[in-house]
Amino acid sequence: MAKERESSVRGVNENLSDFYKSWGAFDIFEKTLDQLPPDWLKILNIARNLLDGKRIPGVNLPSTVMALVEKDQEIVFEKRYMTRKWQQKSILPATSIDVKNLEDLSQLPKVLPAHLLLQGEAPEIFAYRALTHSLPIAEMQKPRAITEEKSETLMELVPKARERTSMRQRVYALMDVSLSMKSNYKLIFSKAVMLAYLAKAHEEGSEVYFRAFAGSVGDLVACISPEDFPALAKRILGYRVYHGTDIRYALTTAVEDISRMERLTDSRRAKTEVLLISDGESYTPIPLMPKNIALHTLHLVGGGEEFILDKELRQMSNTYTRIDTGNLMLPSISEEAWFMFEEIERLEDQTKGLTDSEMKYDRRLQQRVEAIRKHTEAYRKIDSSEKVRENAGRAQKLHDKVSLEKAEERLKKKLELIRYFIKKLMQKIKSFRLPKFDRKKVLAGSLFDFRIKD
Repeated sequence: MAKERESSVRGVNENLSDFYKSWGAFDIFEKTLDQLPPDWLKILNIARNLLDGKRIPGVNLPSTVMALVEKDQEIVFEKRYMTRKWQQKSILPATSIDVKNLEDLSQLPKVLPAHLLLQGEAPEIFAYRALTHSLPIAEMQKPRAITEEKSETLMELVPKARERTSMRQRVYALMDVSLSMKSNYKLIFSKAVMLAYLAKAHEEGSEVYFRAFAGSVGDLVACISPEDFPALAKRILGYRVYHGTDIRYALTTAVEDISRMERLTDSRRAKTEVLLISDGESYTPIPLMPKNIALHTLHLVGGGEEFILDKELRQMSNTYTRIDTGNLMLPSISEEAWFMFEEIERLEDQTKGLTDSEMKYDRRLQQRVEAIRKHTEAYRKIDSSEKVRENAGRAQKLHDKVSLEKAEERLKKKLELIRYFIKKLMQKIKSFRLPKFDRKKVLAGSLFDFRIKD
């Protein structure tokens, strides 16, 4: 039963670790996760689910799209050595003989052979010696029980997921931010896919280039080093919709940028992939794409679009996917809320009976409490259900109990209270006056009244 409980706790901890890791892909902003706006958190929640290869409710994503955004992982096995120790009792057989005098006639068969000869040669003497317990007998020692310390070292293979590095070197992304993208959650889903795609490319060491477009084309944003990615992510999350859609100009600009960066010729294939995310509603036609530049198109639809260029986009794209976002729903957080609830209970049990000083210097405890507080508060912004709000409240109480700032505040309050009582006590001492002692009145008529009486 104990082993089953231990296994269960270990499984929950692993799930919680994976949960933290999935949000860690976007732990790149100057602010912490719980300080981000609710709209950003909802988009990031969709993006991290895409990165983890999870399906998004209400949206049918084919495997080709999942391959673009899902992290490539392979299972590797690591060697781990474990030493097992235990105690083992052993019974040692008797190895020597004790020689002692006969104590009881039932021991006659144990009499030494040399003395047994008296039974035939001198039976009277043998009988006398037997009755007087002077015959020597041989008796084996009793077996001994000993306890030995045993140990053995075992090797086991532990499976571990490792991200596989892609051969892709450059990514050029175009995102439609026209007014028609506002309907049916198209812009929300577009931002989530774009963030997941760029995050994956960036973790793989790819150079990332990005432009947003509507009636005109936005500035080219280059993301070459890890320091560049937070600014790009915030830029994508902060886009609003604008009037007009000119897909032709956006794709033409992308081709010109790639040709200039790579000094392309007709015979050499570009190392840069182009990802276009749009609802295909444009007043300009789709230009011819060079055969040496790969174009991946995600065509988002949700109803009500006019002037859709789906045929032209399909013809010019190496991969073309039509996605209906009209029924998009946020991924369920019930399972993750349960992981956080269990972590809160473990932390509450752990902090019971700890002093402020013990909690103050337990750095690991403080990190766990801060992590759960940050994530529960972020989820409270995403989902206002009772369970999520309860988690956020309990995590905040834990944080107030454990944090260094709160511990110092409590210590200051205790010191102030002590100073207050000391001040009051000193005031009472200063105001205290002993009653006047009239010796004559007190001693009058007593045994100690030595005055001469008349």
